[in-house]
Order: sequence, then structure tokens, then C-alpha cells
Amino acid sequence: ASISLAPSPPSPPLPPLPPLPPLPPLIAGATSTVPRPVQVDSAPTLPEVLRQFDDWRLGLGLTGMTTESEVRNFAFGTDGPWDLRYFLHGECTRKGLAKAPYFDKWCNLKELFSDFYQVKPCNVEAMLTLQGMQFEGRLHSGIDDTRNIARIAARMREDGCTIYVS
Repeated sequence: ASISLAPSPPSPPLPPLPPLPPLPPLIAGATSTVPRPVQVDSAPTLPEVLRQFDDWRLGLGLTGMTTESEVRNFAFGTDGPWDLRYFLHGECTRKGLAKAPYFDKWCNLKELFSDFYQVKPCNVEAMLTLQGMQFEGRLHSGIDDTRNIARIAARMREDGCTIYVS
């Protein structure tokens, strides 16, 4: 059942967000939660995935920096700190990999959603339901979770929410 959300007073409409190009196939394929043995054996290593992500990010002009002439800054949208703060950090530490500073910057949409709509913190599926949408794809599939989190953020933005780094 959907409940009526009470967003903040309306603000002027924002321009639509431009679509992003798709992630490289190896990155998109590396986000399955329940990999099959063949996927694991043929999956790229963490250093390869981080390199691919950097190539993709830089191809979009996302430097993680703000210059005086234009903003090329970015942050990840998450439904909590776990993936970036704990899992990626721990894996990079375990493997002796340097973690780029931009991985320490995210928008915790779970907290933001709760504050903006004045509801208790909830999971991705519940946030979508509260916004009148349904989960698309497989639950707990990294790429599907990511796409659904992006849909939540876009709807929050449409509703007038200012999305900021947590």
C-alpha cells in the first residue's frame, strides 16, 4: 500500500538530468550478488574494475574536483554507508590497493529520503513503494539496486529535495 508523502513546499522545476552512458560491460557484469562459478572465474579483478571505472568517469569529464569555470564534481548515491565505507574500504585494505578519495564521498539517500519525506528509514523497495513505483529487476542485484536507487534520487529531485553529500 502506498502512503501519501508530504514533501517540502514546491520549488521551481529543475531541468531533466541527462542520461549517462552505460557502464563498461565488465563493471556492469561484476555487480551480480549471486555469481555463478563461471562469472567468478572470468570476472575482472578489483584493480581492473577500478581502472575501468576511472576510464568511464574521466570519459564523462567527472574529475571529482570543482574548478572556477565549471563543476565536475560528483558523489555516489547510496542507500547507506556499507558498500563504500566498509566493503570497498576493507577490500582495498586487504589487497593493498589505494582507494581514490572520491570513494569517501556519497549521498546517503536512505537518510535523505527519511528526512525529506518525514518517514522512518526504509530499504530501497519500500522507498520505491512510498514513491508509487515498483522495484525493477532482481532484488540485491548490484546493477538493479543501483538503477532503482537512481530512480529514487530522480524522484526526490523532482519533488524538490536538495541532494547533498552525507
